[in-house]
Amino acid sequence: MKLVYFTLTLSIASLFMVSTTSSQTPEILSECLQGEELTRIATCSQIIDLTSGEVAATDLIDVYYMRGTTYLNDRKFELAIADFSEVISMNPDHFRAYNYRGSAYSDYWILKWLV
Repeated sequence: MKLVYFTLTLSIASLFMVSTTSSQTPEILSECLQGEELTRIATCSQIIDLTSGEVAATDLIDVYYMRGTTYLNDRKFELAIADFSEVISMNPDHFRAYNYRGSAYSDYWILKWLV
């Protein structure tokens, strides 16, 4: 499985959707996995919403993982936890998903405690 390395940075997500056809799927997948953080949530969500089975299971794991890391960077901890849990359900050996889900839980409870 291809491991995706990234740098955790804070960003503001700009959500927008574009129309998808089967010929656009590889471009959208590339944008989700390697594109700008500002558009990552929208493009990853678009791939997840595809119901025609055009996305391979290993790619879908990477999509959930990347969207989860973006949610974590944006301090959307509950959404990050949900995406990392989805990765773990599809691949129980994905140790980075466990690690980042734990970080999301920790940050979530710290934030709840401080507020």
